[in-house]
Amino acid sequence: NKLVLLDIDAAGIATLTLNRPDDANSLVESVKLELFQALTEIENNRHVRAVILRGNGARFSGGGDIYEMRDHLDDAPRFIGLAIDRFHNVIMALRRLKVPVIAAVQGAAAGGSFSLAMACDVVVAAEDARFVVAYPKLAAAPDGGLSFFVTRRLGAKGAIDVLLLRDALGAREALDIGLITRVVPFDQLAQTARDIAQRIVSLPAQSVREIKALIGSLHDTELAQQLAAERAAFVRCAGEADFRERVLAFFDKKC
Repeated sequence: NKLVLLDIDAAGIATLTLNRPDDANSLVESVKLELFQALTEIENNRHVRAVILRGNGARFSGGGDIYEMRDHLDDAPRFIGLAIDRFHNVIMALRRLKVPVIAAVQGAAAGGSFSLAMACDVVVAAEDARFVVAYPKLAAAPDGGLSFFVTRRLGAKGAIDVLLLRDALGAREALDIGLITRVVPFDQLAQTARDIAQRIVSLPAQSVREIKALIGSLHDTELAQQLAAERAAFVRCAGEADFRERVLAFFDKKC
């Protein structure tokens, strides 16, 4: 079965679905590869006018797969470095799209999937959505541009508050501080995301394309630099004993 589903309809709306609902749509390496391939397909399709990114099932995504981390603890810095490289390829492919991307988030968006949602242009959340930082619990640093996107939205003071002083943000909290765009009941999430996509499609394509480029191009170089800094920070953390202990403790329910 495909781990990432791609559907492009007649209106030019592409829907990307993380399709591992029995495993919280976790971002295992094979998912990252399929997601990158799907984003490349969208980039090369001139018919696409808007993108919806969603997760199948009760959660948007549980983020990076801690089972994979545990299985590579003896070579953690190398494995983490390669895993982050693949993830950052996804983030950059997402940001390169010339059309807006709408994240539709239900349940948990944890760790790397919090980053993935923040990389989107519009974030619509169901009332049960929770944006979970996760990284400090593993004695790790953010990846996927989370430090970049949260700081860009909230400033340095707000980013410190979210990334260090809160374990998770509920949907209403995230909306109140300006981190996301809209909160709706769960049963309205899919339709709301589609309504936004249809609004974008109804606008002149060149206007949408140029406005997104003007906004995004201001930060492309900074994002690439921050992704490199995040990778280096996470790899340093992965080489510390505390990282190993906390990954193992997760399975003992001590963390």
